[in-house]
Amino acid sequence: MQLFSSNYLEIYPQDDIEKLQKLSPFLINILSRINRGSVAKKRIFVFIEVEAKNAKNYENTSQIMTRQSVKITLADKSSAIQIILKIYNKYPHLALPIEVTTVV
Repeated sequence: MQLFSSNYLEIYPQDDIEKLQKLSPFLINILSRINRGSVAKKRIFVFIEVEAKNAKNYENTSQIMTRQSVKITLADKSSAIQIILKIYNKYPHLALPIEVTTVV
């Protein structure tokens, strides 16, 4: 059912804070499943990455990814870190669970 529901993320209206807030429990629920729903998770990561690019939604998407980055499995952690890093680069003032340092 979640795989079927995740199909609609591609056509879901973007730049709508209220709809993203209503969708947050669904997104968190799927991302919280350990070793299950990999196709749905990939769709959600793509959806969240697109939504994070919109200035209106950066706070909601950063909250979802912050929550999930702590609880997520190793297989999904790289996707979460990439999205968090993109959010950090665009909005460095947000409190995110990442510390960026330069390598010499």
